[in-house]
Amino acid sequence: MTGAVVLLLALQAAESLNRGRDAMAAHDYASAAVQFREAALAGGEPAETLEALRSLAAASRMSGRADEAEAALKRAASIAARLHGDTSLELASVLSSLAGAQSALGKRTDAILSLESAIRMRELQPGERLGELSADLARAAAIRIEKGENAAAKPLLIRAVESCEKALPPESPQCLGALDALANLARDGSEYGEAEPLYIRALRLREASYGPESAELIPTLDSLSYVYFGLKRYADAEPLYLRLLALWESSAGKDHPMVALTLDKMAEFYAAQERFGEADPLAARAPGMRTGILLESLERSGRMLASASRAQEAAELYRRAVLIAEESQTPDKALDLLLRAYAVVLRGLNRNFEAEAVEQRIAALLHERELREGRREAPEKSR
Repeated sequence: MTGAVVLLLALQAAESLNRGRDAMAAHDYASAAVQFREAALAGGEPAETLEALRSLAAASRMSGRADEAEAALKRAASIAARLHGDTSLELASVLSSLAGAQSALGKRTDAILSLESAIRMRELQPGERLGELSADLARAAAIRIEKGENAAAKPLLIRAVESCEKALPPESPQCLGALDALANLARDGSEYGEAEPLYIRALRLREASYGPESAELIPTLDSLSYVYFGLKRYADAEPLYLRLLALWESSAGKDHPMVALTLDKMAEFYAAQERFGEADPLAARAPGMRTGILLESLERSGRMLASASRAQEAAELYRRAVLIAEESQTPDKALDLLLRAYAVVLRGLNRNFEAEAVEQRIAALLHERELREGRREAPEKSR
């Protein structure tokens, strides 16, 4: 091959790489993949071909083509080994990316093998890129856990936490992923004594990074309170449960489903200590919240069905919602809204007899409210 041809191929590869970078910046991943593929096939310098293949893999993953990403990274691994050596950090980085593509394809065993090779290469150069070593260890552990191999995952997570904490400042939140995973593994195995100090570290780290009132603390508070409950350290668990409830209410709203779930947990916590006076109000509050959430969902669904000219379905849905509301003794205001929507749909279907019965129920609710509140309201028209 003449020098002119080599130069032409290099120029073509460089142009394709530049066009691919522009397409990636514009989030046009399909076009970027085309350009990077052309650059990889141009026969340019090995370093440019390596870059093109790695970029092609990234664009392919973003386009949902994990199979093409895997093929590109396998070629990239061969080039990286020739250019940088078969124990180089550059090759380790390619293998880490390859593991990601293999995992996306469901090839868990292949992904673990790729990560283990990358980990061995990184460990041959201690002190270098410890953050990347930690990430590879944590990913290998996550795949082991997916396969049900918790015993094999645990030492990987211990090493991941150690490597991360060596690589980053002590207040850095980037080690939280590995720390949480290790703590969760201990918690799920009922190893509460091991889980406790890990969750305490995670809680302190989140408080330092996000502040004591941040919703970012919720998962750790939830897990640490569970651990203390499991250890029967009730005095330690109670303030965490109260703090967890307050954070859910302040961050998501007092009627959020997770507030109801937290109330259930707290009711169980107090009942386990035979503190039924504290458990009963919490247990009673949660079902009412769930009913309210269900009714809101049914009302929204009814409106959507009615607007889509599916009035028969909307009427049946509103009928069910009204029954649920009446059986659960839903407050009059929420029931009134449901009845009005139901009456409108029935009128639209010319089911006037049924609509009149619903409107009479609305009038009765209005009258009852007037008697309770000692005032008279102008009746609203059904909408």
